[in-house]
Amino acid sequence: MGFPWVALAIGVSTLVSFAGSRQQQKNLRRAAKNDKIKAETVALQKQIEAAKRARLFSSEIRARRGASGTRVGQESNLMQQNIIKKNHAEVKQNILLGLDFTNSDIDSGLLGALSTSYYNQYGSLLKGIGNTYAGYQNQKLLDKIEG
Repeated sequence: MGFPWVALAIGVSTLVSFAGSRQQQKNLRRAAKNDKIKAETVALQKQIEAAKRARLFSSEIRARRGASGTRVGQESNLMQQNIIKKNHAEVKQNILLGLDFTNSDIDSGLLGALSTSYYNQYGSLLKGIGNTYAGYQNQKLLDKIEG
């Protein structure tokens, strides 16, 4: 009885393909994690910029009031300061909401890519096992015919 080289080659090829699929899944997860970190960093930078703009605008209002000679009791800028705080809070909330949407998009993309990868991985694994078995059976049949 000859050694079933074809079956062995198909089996090894299937195992290499399976290992490659596993590595691809790890890379997909790592890429999604890096995308989330990048999105969080961008959101943090936007929050910092919004806070700087709010402080600058608030300082500008105080400077304008001081230069105009307005006294504390007249046309107080507390309402304007309150409006600036509310606006800054809304901007921050919108940034965080955008981050949530971005993270959801990343998760959805990862889920789709992993689902496709799992389907291909296990589909090729089952097909490879079937082909390996068929190759082994063909080798046995050839050995019977020759022997």
